[in-house]
Amino acid sequence: MKKFIVLTLLILGTLQSYAQFSYSIKAGWSWPNIHNETLPGHKVQSAFTLGAAVDYQLNAYLGLQSGLNYKRVGEESSEWSVGGVSQFHVHKYHASFLEIPLLLSAKVNPEVQKWEFIWYVGPYMDIPIDKKGRYETFYGIMAAAQLEICSHCFIRGEYQWALKSDYDGIDERRTNMFSVSLGYRF
Repeated sequence: MKKFIVLTLLILGTLQSYAQFSYSIKAGWSWPNIHNETLPGHKVQSAFTLGAAVDYQLNAYLGLQSGLNYKRVGEESSEWSVGGVSQFHVHKYHASFLEIPLLLSAKVNPEVQKWEFIWYVGPYMDIPIDKKGRYETFYGIMAAAQLEICSHCFIRGEYQWALKSDYDGIDERRTNMFSVSLGYRF
């Protein structure tokens, strides 16, 4: 985690001083898809997300974005235990995550004042806070598409693919997440 933060600060510190900063906030809903082959009756609950971002525009087309997002994820699994008597058990796990993305942005048509379309791609890291369950840190790649409706409001869709998820040594656990959010740029 320290290496990721140091790398982010180093990149932002070495960029051109005449680049423009902008700030944005967003709120939305996420649909995680957590695959776990060891839990047959496994369900994933949708999650609320809230975030703030800093955009660092390098030129008319390219920029960088980083920020801090909050999201809550929940899971439910059910199993039958057979030990003389069959019993049905339901296990629920919930966790809140702080997400730190570092994304490269590309504007499709920067001359347009309305309906601007921006692509984002880059790594992210999810750090669990307030965890109830066995969640650990997630690392992965994020891709996003953002449509700016007017000069300040936007709609954003994101897809996250976890490259590494530490979950008490369970290797077959993989996480994908799709999110839709509304935001405001300052």
